[in-house]
Amino acid sequence: MLAFLAVFVGFAANNTGNNLLFLVVAGLVALLAVAAGQCYLNVAGLSLAWEGEAEGFVGDETSLVLQVEEGGRRSRFRLCVAQTRCLDLAQGARGTLAVRLRLQRRGRHAVTGLSLSSVFPLGLFRAEMALPPAVVWAFPQPRFAVLAGPGEKAAALRPDLFDQAGEFWMLVPYQDGQDGRRINWPISARSEGEWVVSAAVPRGDPVRVWLDPVGLVGEALERFLGQVTGLILRSRADQASLFVWCTPHGEPSGWVSVGEAGGCSRLLRWLAEVGPGPLPPPPGALSGAGTAFAPHRIDGASFAPEGGAG
Repeated sequence: MLAFLAVFVGFAANNTGNNLLFLVVAGLVALLAVAAGQCYLNVAGLSLAWEGEAEGFVGDETSLVLQVEEGGRRSRFRLCVAQTRCLDLAQGARGTLAVRLRLQRRGRHAVTGLSLSSVFPLGLFRAEMALPPAVVWAFPQPRFAVLAGPGEKAAALRPDLFDQAGEFWMLVPYQDGQDGRRINWPISARSEGEWVVSAAVPRGDPVRVWLDPVGLVGEALERFLGQVTGLILRSRADQASLFVWCTPHGEPSGWVSVGEAGGCSRLLRWLAEVGPGPLPPPPGALSGAGTAFAPHRIDGASFAPEGGAG
């Protein structure tokens, strides 16, 4: 609007020869030039980087966090990304902007087309700086189902997965619906209520499993991967010594423990990219089936129906 006003007043000044109108035109042009320059300088020279890769479960929300660093040149004002809250930075300061996303579909997604923008100082111009692509992982929505297959159920009932004789453990009041195997009976007998071990160090040989989703597609595959996700999360919460044969993103196939540093995240990222079709079994899994130390096979029939699991 100011540009049109400057043009209109300029024509009027030229037709009338009014020096005051020429002065008004010069002021409007100077204002537009300063606003455009300040808008550009407000975003120029910033260091921008995403804070890692965002993770979450399908149907939930997650956040991409952008790190913004001012290089010591000048203060910056009203910086934003995708209608987030505005960020002001003092000279040489750092800040973050969070972009909220809802995860609609399982997988590894590249988010492109985002930019850092600002309309400072007068809102007459908008300056934008393109952001590098960001990565978002959408994990299967966990389903906490009960293992039903004979081999898998035997593995789930192994006492060393619920061992109370670890190096450290603590007690909390027992809640209805919790696993009765975790009740500490000696202490419960000497108290008015029941107590349950909430953290313990497991012992014994680890349980090794591998996935066989052959024949599962669409909703059946998503339900199966959600049940496996629930099994992994429950095993980590119980400090179970569970290993899964998988091929994490960008890594060779191997055993990954839910208890190792970053192990659960690596397994969930692998599940996010699993598609229809067979998965390679671990070496010797098929020839050693039925032996005491053979890895346990988990397929679509390994979990009890979710409506009738007790």
